[in-house]
Amino acid sequence: MKRDNILNRLNFLYPHLLWSDIRNKIEPADIPKEERSAFMFFRAFVPYFYWRVARKKVLNDLEVIRKRYRCWCVGDPHLENFGVLPQFRRHHKRQVLFTMNDPDDGGRGDPALDLLRFMTGIRLAGKQIVAQNTTRRQRLKQVIHAYRQGLEQKEWPTRWQEVRHFLEKRGVDKKNLDEIKKELDAGFAPDPKEWDPKKKQLLRHNISPAKDDALSELEQERIQNTIKDHYGDHYHLRELIQYSKQSGGSGGLVQYRVLLERKKSAHRKWPKWVIMDVKPEVRPGIYALSEGGMRPRSATALQPGVIVDRVNKSLNQERVGNRGAFNRAVVIDGMGPFLMRVRWDGAVNMKTATIQDDPHLMLAEAWVLGMIHGQDMQHVKQYRRLLDHRKTRHALLSETKDLAQWMQKVYEKVCYRERVLNRRQ
Repeated sequence: MKRDNILNRLNFLYPHLLWSDIRNKIEPADIPKEERSAFMFFRAFVPYFYWRVARKKVLNDLEVIRKRYRCWCVGDPHLENFGVLPQFRRHHKRQVLFTMNDPDDGGRGDPALDLLRFMTGIRLAGKQIVAQNTTRRQRLKQVIHAYRQGLEQKEWPTRWQEVRHFLEKRGVDKKNLDEIKKELDAGFAPDPKEWDPKKKQLLRHNISPAKDDALSELEQERIQNTIKDHYGDHYHLRELIQYSKQSGGSGGLVQYRVLLERKKSAHRKWPKWVIMDVKPEVRPGIYALSEGGMRPRSATALQPGVIVDRVNKSLNQERVGNRGAFNRAVVIDGMGPFLMRVRWDGAVNMKTATIQDDPHLMLAEAWVLGMIHGQDMQHVKQYRRLLDHRKTRHALLSETKDLAQWMQKVYEKVCYRERVLNRRQ
């Protein structure tokens, strides 16, 4: 594939972004050069992966999976999209979940493609993850086995002791469990890296300002009214800022961050201060499958109400039927669909470096992916048996290798072109 064709395809798949935004997603300035990799490119361009899947007609040998076992899929499973999350629910109930932390790309689809994307990300993340004390192929077979076991898991751990037991059973090192518990103990408090508790205001030095950093009065009023409608019984808006990310799947999108303060009339069990991101929602990455006829276009409709319903269901599916008291998707009048997501200091998001030290965390993630699929699938036992077939495993492993090699080549070509352009400028 020619380099220009790659960039043209990315521009086609991201009609809401400018060329400069796409180039920033390829080589984001907010990520050090030594940390940029094909894995980061893979994370940033979800639709491009699914476009390739549709174009290559991946998994034609597994047509039966696509037709009989469709269920609710997460859309963008990769190593860093899982975490141990504290969950604050209404009536002051508190939970701890080990689950997905990104509901943007969820929807009904083909579970085999979720598994394929997860395995491709493992291959791209580095040799250290898949080749520690074993071969790459053996490690990925273990991932398939863990995913298969998770399909019939009926009880989801919702307390820290249950989550700890779950991770210990998967083989996670005690040292890593202690570090997770230490971070989790921060609980329902704002991250000190994101606000100044003395001045009681948000910090701006660790986020990229939006191109038009000044919020219009109309935008402020609309966001304030939405906050009041959904959280006005317990909180009032203390501060609102606008920013944009360069890296990741939401790179290039103008987002908002709000600081909420608990009202004096609210119950004391509600957290005193809350930081939330208000993020615009667009069509999920899996929409690119429709080009190859693998997914009906109606499933990825762009009507704001349809998008909000899809994201809210995704939150519920990934969080044991209850998205919590703060996380929700809403339609802001005159602005479109948005995801309102809380940022707790106690949330522990998985990092590639941590998984390199303990690959058993990767197997726990595969198990959770199976649990999410299993709770919405009708013929779980038949699907598990299908994954036992040598032909099925061989197809998954073969396609994973091909897609990872293709993504690595695309990344190298695009980066080379960007460096040449930068030198000319």
